[in-house]
Amino acid sequence: MAVITQEYINAIHKYEGGLTGDPRDPASKNPSPCGKDKHGDPYHTNKGVTWTSFNALAPVLGYKVDCATFMAMSDDVWIKIFKHGYWNPVQLDSIKSNGLAYLLADFSWGSGPGYVKPFLNHFLLSHYNITAIDTVSQNNALNGLTAKNEVDVIQKISAARLESFKSMEGGKLFEIYGAGWTNRLNGLTALAMNSLTDSGKIV
Repeated sequence: MAVITQEYINAIHKYEGGLTGDPRDPASKNPSPCGKDKHGDPYHTNKGVTWTSFNALAPVLGYKVDCATFMAMSDDVWIKIFKHGYWNPVQLDSIKSNGLAYLLADFSWGSGPGYVKPFLNHFLLSHYNITAIDTVSQNNALNGLTAKNEVDVIQKISAARLESFKSMEGGKLFEIYGAGWTNRLNGLTALAMNSLTDSGKIV
């Protein structure tokens, strides 16, 4: 079954960067009280974790909701948030392909876990004529498909993800972030293709 590896975590950190207060990001609607960037915009995200998610998951995961913890965003806190907030809700432990799980986890991370189910519903129906409307049946279907041709599924998921980027808010966000999103997707797709038999679980 899929596992979260240090290599994957390093890749996410590479593309996320650190603190940001970019006002064009939808996360800016819920800024933190933890300072401002050089342009005077309040920080709202650190290492890809929005202030909203940081607050929402704290009661479950047991870290402090304060600026010191948010600004530091230690690996321990980050991994807890990633695993319990974005990996577990789409049951990626049940996915057999690490490479596929990497891309689905990034989708959950970037768009929210609630968007993965309808995405996969449409993906499976349009590409494989498979009807699967719940997470269990979707993951079972994906496991069956990757058992036959893992590379094909990863490539098609990646292409579908790119199309979803282009459609967000009528393409307006892609005009702003498209180059970075595409670079990230290409990088993680390459990692997925090179990690089909990865091991080294850390969480």
